[in-house]
Amino acid sequence: MRANIHPFEKYPFDIRKLPADIRSEVEHFEFYTTSRAIERSIAAGNLIDPNTLLCWAYFTWIDAMELQTEAEILSSGESALKIIDEILEKEPTHKPSLRLQTYIRDEIKKVHKANKRYDRFHNIPVENLSLEEAEDFALFLSDCANDEKFKEKEYRLWQRLYNEKPDVFVEERTGRQYFGFKFYYLCRIASVLWRDLGRFEEARPLLWQIIGWPSVKDAELYSYNVSNAIEVLLLEAIEKRDEAEFIRLTGLMVSKFGEINAYRRSSGKGELTLIIRENPAGKILEFALEIGNPGNIRTIIDHFFAGKHVFIRNEKIKKNMEKAKTLIS
Repeated sequence: MRANIHPFEKYPFDIRKLPADIRSEVEHFEFYTTSRAIERSIAAGNLIDPNTLLCWAYFTWIDAMELQTEAEILSSGESALKIIDEILEKEPTHKPSLRLQTYIRDEIKKVHKANKRYDRFHNIPVENLSLEEAEDFALFLSDCANDEKFKEKEYRLWQRLYNEKPDVFVEERTGRQYFGFKFYYLCRIASVLWRDLGRFEEARPLLWQIIGWPSVKDAELYSYNVSNAIEVLLLEAIEKRDEAEFIRLTGLMVSKFGEINAYRRSSGKGELTLIIRENPAGKILEFALEIGNPGNIRTIIDHFFAGKHVFIRNEKIKKNMEKAKTLIS
């Protein structure tokens, strides 16, 4: 094991007791790929033994070491802790899990302690920060703040960056061009308004602006934001029981990813997989079954659940998938 990314001298799980496919993934470790492959095997085999789950938690945490940024440590750390909670719920004294839990919690505490450097920014008006400080502070608030007043400040920081920062930046030393800043900041603004501040009427036109963004080059760079914008509107259509809008949006999701992948093919890149998280994907499938439109059900099964990175552990969703496949077979 490489000492610079692994926290312990030995794995906290027993590699000899892992299923053969998972053991192979561990032995041929790659950032993000290994943890996803382990998750896929766990979902496929409905595996619940502590050793295998701990292996998944461990490599979910190790993904944070790819970039070693605060955001990755917080994100991967919280994901790993949720898996460990699942183990400890069944075996509260499972020592290897408790050891990894303690380690990850300590690393997360270090991040929060380091972020005290942003304390001085809290009382500085948004317009008085440099653009570099504004972006740094906005990213910090995105990762670490939940309070409404801080989310309001985050919203204003992204708005300032959208208005003032050039859409394209060229690095003087290398000549490398970075692009898509306007689209990225717009996505951040819409997300804070919708998810954190609940200002849906303000966010809705921005979501449609994201979906209809004229530059496929930008949309391809941040494709998750396109699918996320449509996902948000899909879930709203479900809440409103708006069948026609739901069917329209599922078709739009496929269409937009078709445009993005056509651009990628023309650029010599591989196609992207449409990935919807398990919980919203389950709600989308359940509502499609309620509507009972065979074409709509086929669209969802063929595109929302077809990717190799789609992992379903929820038994209700698995049953609904079988039901859906029977209906369209």
